[in-house]
Amino acid sequence: MGQQHPSWVSATSLTDRVIVVTGAASGIGRATAKECALAGARVVTVDRNAEGLKETRGLIEQSGAVAPIGEIVADLADHTAVETAIAELAQYRPGHLFHAAGLVIRRDHIDDVTLDDWDVQTSVNQRASWFLTRGFCQQLVARESTGSVVLVSSISGHLGLMSGSWVYASTKAGVSSMTKGFAKTFGPHGIRVNAVAPGLVETPMVRGGVRGKEVDDLINTNVPLRRMADPAEIARTSMFLLSDAASFITGVTLDVDGGWLRR
Repeated sequence: MGQQHPSWVSATSLTDRVIVVTGAASGIGRATAKECALAGARVVTVDRNAEGLKETRGLIEQSGAVAPIGEIVADLADHTAVETAIAELAQYRPGHLFHAAGLVIRRDHIDDVTLDDWDVQTSVNQRASWFLTRGFCQQLVARESTGSVVLVSSISGHLGLMSGSWVYASTKAGVSSMTKGFAKTFGPHGIRVNAVAPGLVETPMVRGGVRGKEVDDLINTNVPLRRMADPAEIARTSMFLLSDAASFITGVTLDVDGGWLRR
């Protein structure tokens, strides 16, 4: 008989995997924490919003899934907090990281962008992403363990600008670049690093920053599927990349944008 291949179900299984989810207090991070828990994973949630993490825990418990095994409150704009979070993660021995924590500041005109705008967005979106991923991967190497990382980029990183997000777009292009660098560096250790690049997603960050009619105009002009994504759709795509079903995929930024960049 030929070689017996695992079924799709077993290949995508996250049962009992320990997965770190940052930005878990809302939006894509919260949805991913919940979906991973429903898939049987043991989740460690990270966010600067302690109350939001409690709400996420409650939603997971209400769904009937196993509650997060750990919660880390950390403001990733603070590099010391990033280092502390990396140290705290070691006790859980995680094998997977989904890093969604991010920040966008939109301005009406490029002349309105301030140095503070630049510093805070690059500190969260790029610096924290880089050092958190490096620290996580180094822990895996030290344990001689394989694993996977999924970072959250954005199609604005390809576009260069979306709705006043000059700096944010720049930082997300950086996330896609660091994804390739980490994939090349840690691939020999059996660690895969990929990214997802969402388009418009129904999250507080999008709804709070893009005015109502502008959202409709962006959808009707750019999105062939003619709608925003539900956060769970980004979560499920990310879970595929975290799972063994994507075992030969690394260094990729996967656009999850309803066809925006394919028009």
